[in-house]
Amino acid sequence: MVGPVEVYLPLAGLVNIDEERLRLQKDLAETQAQIERLEKLLGSSFAEKSAACRGAEGAGEAGGVQGNGSEDQGADREFRVRLCQEG
Repeated sequence: MVGPVEVYLPLAGLVNIDEERLRLQKDLAETQAQIERLEKLLGSSFAEKSAACRGAEGAGEAGGVQGNGSEDQGADREFRVRLCQEG
């Protein structure tokens, strides 16, 4: 084994620092815009509907009403399943 090695690459004339800085700033701006879009989406009714759909998955798979067996609870699950399938 050899100890630490330092390598120097002469990049003068190969990399335009100003262009690279602009490219990175553009990438950063696009990423920030995507983060803002996704945060808005997660804070919207889309996220609530998605959570309802995840809760409705499998509601009819057990062959009956799960939980305490109340008809209202079963009707609510059936509605969520229909809503998710139609949505």
